[in-house]
Amino acid sequence: ESIEPAAMIDDAPDPAFREFISEIMMTKYQLSRETREGGTRWEPGEPRRIAADSLLAIRKKSLRARKLDNQEEMKKVSARGEDVLPYMKRNTVLDEELAKLEKEGLGTPPGH
Repeated sequence: ESIEPAAMIDDAPDPAFREFISEIMMTKYQLSRETREGGTRWEPGEPRRIAADSLLAIRKKSLRARKLDNQEEMKKVSARGEDVLPYMKRNTVLDEELAKLEKEGLGTPPGH
């Protein structure tokens, strides 16, 4: 069954998902253009690895967004003169989670 990416983008209620699909399509366009212009041949990726890489990228992006949200909230709390220690701790936890994902790297399907 063929999937129309533009329709997926238009129908997606989540802005982050729309952005993710757009990024994938832009990457596909860039690869297609480079292949056409340079005559480079490439092999399609293994679906499980692509899925694992995609999930890992989504998790990293989510953690980065949560970290930014936490930092913004910490600024607001600090401006009100309240205790920022819980936000600092949360930031450390998010940094550790992100570092763990970075260490895992891309391309290793879960359970392999």
